[in-house]
Amino acid sequence: MGVAINQYSVVAVGIPTLLIAVFLCWRFLGTRYAIIVPSIVVLAFFASQLIVGGGTSTYASAEDFEAAVSSGDPVFLVLYSHL
Repeated sequence: MGVAINQYSVVAVGIPTLLIAVFLCWRFLGTRYAIIVPSIVVLAFFASQLIVGGGTSTYASAEDFEAAVSSGDPVFLVLYSHL
């Protein structure tokens, strides 16, 4: 399954979404909800990043990885960048 929003563009999507949520809650629900609902939105973005974010490596060492690549079998390689 492909990821629609990567870890960097989630900021570009999250900030406008948060601002829209604050404005709509403040305008239609009141000040108290303008604090509660955006907090829930922020928690939802953090939770989605933890769920979708890169997991642990399946190889314990560089030698294990090198053995898998040089085994002669087809290898599906996924590279992640955390700059």
